[in-house]
Amino acid sequence: MSNIVLGWLLISWVLVLLFGFCWGRKWGKAEGERLGLATAPLVWRQASLEAGKCLFCGAVASTEHFSRKGIKG
Repeated sequence: MSNIVLGWLLISWVLVLLFGFCWGRKWGKAEGERLGLATAPLVWRQASLEAGKCLFCGAVASTEHFSRKGIKG
């Protein structure tokens, strides 16, 4: 094979790899954003419950309706 053919072959492989990288990065960012939007409210709620107050407004959680066995009926 001549150097010209090898050069074109190398360039084509680099372009294919670059296209695959760009496509995978775009797909991964979209998947990560969707996953983050789905899990963020759960993480915020867990952090609020562990802290005993709202993370956004700072309101303290009331425990008057709860007992050791669960919610009073």
